[in-house]
Amino acid sequence: MNIEQEILAIAAKKMSDQIDIEVLKGLGVHKDVKLICDTGTVYGLRYYTVEPKNLEWHDSRRMWDDMMLWCRAQFGNPGDLWEQTKNLTPEPNARWYSNNSKFWFRNEAERTMFLLRWS
Repeated sequence: MNIEQEILAIAAKKMSDQIDIEVLKGLGVHKDVKLICDTGTVYGLRYYTVEPKNLEWHDSRRMWDDMMLWCRAQFGNPGDLWEQTKNLTPEPNARWYSNNSKFWFRNEAERTMFLLRWS
């Protein structure tokens, strides 16, 4: 295969992949989402975070809501970081939180489950 054939083969593969993605999006199976992983602390404890990025504007709220429903089904209700404002005791070691456009998981394996489900 010469260089021109290689370039054409690469271009054809990229076009084919893009068509596949567009078809899957049309079926509601593929979402334009990037999951940014990091770590952070909540009340001094390490948490593993995921921040969904680059959601299509019209889909972003629905996608976030779907993620929240899935997390509740898998891990129970999230901890409440803002209970202090309600004169209640906050939950310093909750299994998971949703805050600051991120999902915060106490257990790294649970973050991995989230990533597998939504990537």
